[in-house]
Amino acid sequence: TAPASLFRLWALEIGRSRLGPVRPYWLDRPEEEYDNLRAALQWNQGKDGDAKLGLDMAAALGRFWGIRGYLHEGRAWLSTVLSKVDSHERTLALGKTLNWAAWLAYFQSDYGAAHTFFEESLVIFREQEYKQGIALALDGLGEIAHYEGDYKRAISLYEEWLSISRELEDIQGTATALLFLGYS
Repeated sequence: TAPASLFRLWALEIGRSRLGPVRPYWLDRPEEEYDNLRAALQWNQGKDGDAKLGLDMAAALGRFWGIRGYLHEGRAWLSTVLSKVDSHERTLALGKTLNWAAWLAYFQSDYGAAHTFFEESLVIFREQEYKQGIALALDGLGEIAHYEGDYKRAISLYEEWLSISRELEDIQGTATALLFLGYS
């Protein structure tokens, strides 16, 4: 339990990191310890493991999988982790895991799966009143709507995303939402 808990805490720290000046560390360090992170994820899926810890780890590693291009492996881990948790426990960790499952599916052009995961995560984020998550899900849903040619829906989603980004004083989110509105 101790090694798995240690790597869970470390994975959570990776997930909390901002992509700023410390970015190389938060990309290189997980790469160096990736076998240990995999082992901790695997252990948490076993009979002695804790599925909720695995959920936390998978949500925290989503950014790493996306940036490093481990899309297939990340989706496989997310699928495994999601199959082990009670989806009726509408936790923030579940919302974050679903959101990363959505983004990795989106990056692989699996828009149907991405849409479903974004919608599920959005419901949970709204229930939890987690505005950063709501903004991320709206972004993803807006991009899918835009890709599918539903510009009216895309604009509506982007406008809500913009409003939340401004409320959160998220400069990057605000700028990106404005950019995407300009494309629509």
